[in-house]
Amino acid sequence: MNPVKKSGLPPARNRALVLLGHGSSQNADSSKPTRMQADAIRQRGLFDEVLAAFWREEPHMSRALDMVRSDDVFVIPYFISNGYFTEQIIPRELKITGRLTERDGRRIFYGEPVGTHPSMTQALCRSAENVVTESGSARPQSQKTTLIVVGHGTTQNEHSADAILRQVDLLKKEKLFAEVLPAFTAQEPYDRNALPLVRTPYVIVTPFFISDGLHSREDVPVNMGFAKKGESWKNPVLNPHGKENPRCLWYARAIGSEPWMAEVILERVREIEPLPHPESSPQISQTDAD
Repeated sequence: MNPVKKSGLPPARNRALVLLGHGSSQNADSSKPTRMQADAIRQRGLFDEVLAAFWREEPHMSRALDMVRSDDVFVIPYFISNGYFTEQIIPRELKITGRLTERDGRRIFYGEPVGTHPSMTQALCRSAENVVTESGSARPQSQKTTLIVVGHGTTQNEHSADAILRQVDLLKKEKLFAEVLPAFTAQEPYDRNALPLVRTPYVIVTPFFISDGLHSREDVPVNMGFAKKGESWKNPVLNPHGKENPRCLWYARAIGSEPWMAEVILERVREIEPLPHPESSPQISQTDAD
């Protein structure tokens, strides 16, 4: 009887996905999209471990690497842009350097944030279409409609606004709207100054945020002047400033809870190491968007 020959291949390495979000100590809904996407990916069985961790909630991101035991750890920021958090906070809290950190026999891969993925341009267009449809309104003529893309921004990092500004440039090239304007809650151009710049009778506002938290559902509507603090509102908002332009406004949802965002997360991992591809790519289909 011949002895069984041992394979010369190295032992398989276990893999973990760590999805990092901001979270909030004031709003429990802030972390829901990140947790939801982590659950969805966990059910697909592509990783030995899947963990969601946060800056402002438990489990805290500073302990994330201690909470998984896998040999290879893929860290994906569930953030809109590169900037203060992805360039300073996350590397500091995880004690990682660059895109690959090797420590105690482990490999820690640090991926790009989901909000800079190429599919985001299509996502924002679909979001603008859906909010009008869901309100029961007829779609306004493109040449009479302005799209405002609202992000957070920060004066603490010059790159924080890049993802929003890039999407505005790309959306302008699509020529689906008369104008496309950027706006921010924490840097210029501020969201509070956006509506007076609108020259068309219709405006659609798409909050380029991960979650429908305090910023996207409370701060932005109040800052833009179509809702008072604590006041409910309904799409479309008619004459938000009591003027002809804009005649009415639609305000969309944040994108982080959309089911297709799970595939965007996996695409960020595939940029580092191949993973099995699903039957569908991370294109935003009408079924996914509805």
